[in-house]
Amino acid sequence: MSKRINKKKLRIFFFIIIIIIIMIINYNRFYIFNMPFIEDDPLFKSKSYELYSNSEKNLINFIKEEMISDYGGIYTNYLNDKEISNLLENGRSILSESIGLILYYYYQESNKEFFDIYVSYVNKYLLTEEGIIYWEINENGYSNNSSATIDDLRILRTLIFAYNKWEDSKYLSLYNDMVKALYYKHTNNGYLINGYDIKYKEKFNEINISYIDLYTLNLISKNNIKFNKIYDNSYKVLKNAYVSDEFPFYYKYYDFSNEKYSSENNISMIDSLLVVLHLSEIGMNKAETIEWLDQKLLKGKNIYSEYNIKTTLPTSNIESTAIYAIIARIYKNRKQPEMYKLAIEKMLKFQIKDRKSVFYGGFADQKKEEAYSFDNLQALLAL
Repeated sequence: MSKRINKKKLRIFFFIIIIIIIMIINYNRFYIFNMPFIEDDPLFKSKSYELYSNSEKNLINFIKEEMISDYGGIYTNYLNDKEISNLLENGRSILSESIGLILYYYYQESNKEFFDIYVSYVNKYLLTEEGIIYWEINENGYSNNSSATIDDLRILRTLIFAYNKWEDSKYLSLYNDMVKALYYKHTNNGYLINGYDIKYKEKFNEINISYIDLYTLNLISKNNIKFNKIYDNSYKVLKNAYVSDEFPFYYKYYDFSNEKYSSENNISMIDSLLVVLHLSEIGMNKAETIEWLDQKLLKGKNIYSEYNIKTTLPTSNIESTAIYAIIARIYKNRKQPEMYKLAIEKMLKFQIKDRKSVFYGGFADQKKEEAYSFDNLQALLAL
C-alpha cells in the first residue's frame, strides 16, 4: 500500500516538474491579461487637460498635412520645395523614434485605425528578420545599420498597452519578435546598452541614461524573468548618474568599457529631462530636481537647451518646444496641474497661430522654415 502511495506521489512530483519546465520554456511569451497597472499608465490621457484641445487639434492637422510621407512615415524635419528637390536621390529621413511617439498618441486617443497604420509601418519598413528596429530609414529604401534601444522600448510599451486594450494578436506577435531581439541584441552581461550595429553585428559599449525606461522594463519583466536582472542593473546605472543637488540632473551616458559616466561639463537639457520623465512614471523623482523646475517656472524664467554642471548656468540661449513639452509631461505624471499649465503656456509660445502659414498649428521657426518631428510629437503628447 505504501509503495503504491509513494509511486503516486512520485508521478505527481514528476508531473509538477514537467509543468514547471514547460512554464519556464514558454515564459518568454507575453501573457498580459488582467495586468492591473495598465489602465494606470502614467501618461494616459486625462480629461482634466482638455483646456488645450484646440491647440492639439491644430497640431495634429499640421503633422498630417506637412510631415507625413506618402508611405505613412513621419519626416524628421519639415523641408521646403527646394530642399525636397535636392533630396530626391537619397530620400527624406524617417526615425523609429517618431513612429513610437505617434503610436503612443493614437493609443491614448483610442484610435485603433491609425494605431494599426503605424504598426503596419513598423512591420513593413522598420523591422528586420531578427526583430531589430532600424533607428533611421528614408523613402528610397536606405536603412541605417544600427538600432536605438529607447526606440524599441517606446514601441514595445505601446504594443503592451494596445494588446491589453484591443486584444489583437498582431500586437503580441510583433512584441514577441521585438522583445527577443531586445534581450539578445540590446543587452550585455545583464545591462541595457544603446543598441546594436546590424552591419557589423556588434553591441554598443554605452548606455545613454535617457534610454533607461524603467517603466517599460518593469512591464516586460513582469512576464519575462530574464529582464529582472536588466531592470535592477538599469536602475542602479540611472540612480548613480545623478550629478549633484546643486545641479540636480543627470550625466548623458555610462561607458561600460571604462566603467565611467560621461565627463562633459555641459549637459543637454532634453537628455536630462527625458531621464526625469522616466523617473516621474515610477514616482521616483528627486525632490531637488522638481524644486529646480518649480523655481524656474514660478519665476517665469526660461529653461535653455544646455547647462554647465559646475557653474549650473546655461551655456546656450536656445529654448525649444520639446523642453517645455517634456516638463509638462513630467508634471502631468506627478498630478500637478498648475505646474503643468505653466509649462504648457511656455511651450505654446512656439506654436504657429498664423492661419496663412504653412506651419499653422505646428511648432516651428518660421524665419528659418524649420520644424522637427521630435518637437511636434512631444508637444502632441503633452497636450
